[in-house]
Amino acid sequence: MVEPSPRPIRALALAGLAATWVALSVGYWLPGIGLPRMDVALWNGNLLVPETTAAGLAWIVGALQTLGLGTLFGIAYGRLMRDRLPGAPALRGAIWGCVIGIPAGMVIMPLLYGAGIFGARWDPAMPLAVAIWYLVWGVTVGITERL
Repeated sequence: MVEPSPRPIRALALAGLAATWVALSVGYWLPGIGLPRMDVALWNGNLLVPETTAAGLAWIVGALQTLGLGTLFGIAYGRLMRDRLPGAPALRGAIWGCVIGIPAGMVIMPLLYGAGIFGARWDPAMPLAVAIWYLVWGVTVGITERL
């Protein structure tokens, strides 16, 4: 059996970047379905810049950081995990989204943001919002990395 040739890094980076942009956008739309807003860019920006910094600058810094991490996770998916996961591209991406989302919800949210496990301290519906955010990211990276 011939193994598929690895995707170029630029294609994987673009898939990770696109998936992160889609997930960031979905985070702002979640209140439309009764879930809490997820302003991940602002959350990350508030960790990186002093509290006295304007919220707009904090958002820009956080968005750049989030997009950078999403790009790296897209590359990691394509180079390390894609061919090891079962199913169609969307399912493989969803699995990868869960693989990175579970530690983020269980470690990053409580320790860095003080939000509790999966953000439950902020809002009881936040765990569902976090799950949707990472699933959207994963499905999008799974689909777009082959384009």
